[in-house]
Amino acid sequence: GQRFGQGRHLVDQLPFGLLLSMRPPTDDGADPWTQGLQPVTARLAPFAPEDVVEILGPIVGRGRHGRSLAERLHAESEGNPAFLVEFVRSLIADGLVVREGSGWVARVDPGDLADVEGEFDLVLANILAPALVGLAADLRRVVAPGGRLVISGILADRHEHVLAALAPLEVEHTEVLDGWAAVTLRHPPARSASTSMR
Repeated sequence: GQRFGQGRHLVDQLPFGLLLSMRPPTDDGADPWTQGLQPVTARLAPFAPEDVVEILGPIVGRGRHGRSLAERLHAESEGNPAFLVEFVRSLIADGLVVREGSGWVARVDPGDLADVEGEFDLVLANILAPALVGLAADLRRVVAPGGRLVISGILADRHEHVLAALAPLEVEHTEVLDGWAAVTLRHPPARSASTSMR
C-alpha cells in the first residue's frame, strides 16, 4: 500500500496542494517557485537507518541531537532520499542546523517542537490527529499573528476536536480527498493599540 509521509499517500498531497496555492504572484505571470526548473525522473532506493545517520553526521553533527535527528528523520521518511534532501535544506534555511568551523551542528532537536523558538508565517503539520492535539499549544505558539497553519493527516469527518485544541486559530480553508482533510487555519492578527481603544 501507499505509505504515509512520503508524498505518495493522499494525506501527503493535500497540504502541499494548499502550500502551492499560496505561491506569491509575479508581474510577468511566471511561477517564481518553478521558474527555470527542468523535470528530471530518477528512481532512488530508500536509505537504511545507518545510512541516514552516516550521511547526516557531517551535516547535523554526531552528537546526541544530530543522531536523534537522523533517527527521527529516517523513521519519518522511511529513507526516502528526496525527502532527506529537502528536510536538510529546510533545517539550514531555518537556522536549526548551522555551520560551525568545517562542519555543521544541530542547534536544537527538531523533533521537539517545544524547543523551537520564534514565530513563522507558515507552518505545515502533516501528522495524525492525536499528535496534533498533543502539540496544539506549541503549534499555536509558533504561528505568527496573521500567519497560517496547514494541518493534514486528519479524517474529514472526525477532526473537530483537533480544531478545538488549536483555537483561537480560525479555519480559513478545508480540502477533502478520499476521506482525509487538510485544513488551513489562520492566526488572528495582533490587535493594534488604536483598534483596541475604539
